[in-house]
Amino acid sequence: MMQAPLKDSFASTPSIESAPINSLILNPSLGDVIDLNDGEDTVTLQGVALSSDGKAITKVEIFIGDRWLPAKLKSKKSPWGRHWTWTSWILEVPKRDLVADHDGKVSFACRAVDEGYNTQPEKQVLWNMRGFLQNSYHTVPIHLISSSDGKGGSYRRHSSIRE
Repeated sequence: MMQAPLKDSFASTPSIESAPINSLILNPSLGDVIDLNDGEDTVTLQGVALSSDGKAITKVEIFIGDRWLPAKLKSKKSPWGRHWTWTSWILEVPKRDLVADHDGKVSFACRAVDEGYNTQPEKQVLWNMRGFLQNSYHTVPIHLISSSDGKGGSYRRHSSIRE
């Protein structure tokens, strides 16, 4: 006779002691709108990356259109030789490189590499009921507009506003 599968429960699952490398795009964020005619030549992308076991982040790359671009890391060398905090990154992207899809959006994705050459998978390979250890590329779709008067600006819409 076959046994029923065990149900996932917090009480029966061991604690997570080491997490995989991860990175996030913090700005722009989901729901933001970028005006291509606001007088600015670039869009600033910013985010963070974190490795596990004290390894330093050595590289963050941002996917735009059809290529990966290296972001500038804003971290300091640890005096203890271990890195236990988020590493900030920044990338200035020329607006001329932003090409909208048929829905008027462009998507940015990021991936990080640490000093142990660990990197993030393109798609999530580990699934679990609670979503722990998810570390695939972080992707953020952004709306692009071209204001007719050239005086537009980059607009933010609250995430609760529906179109």
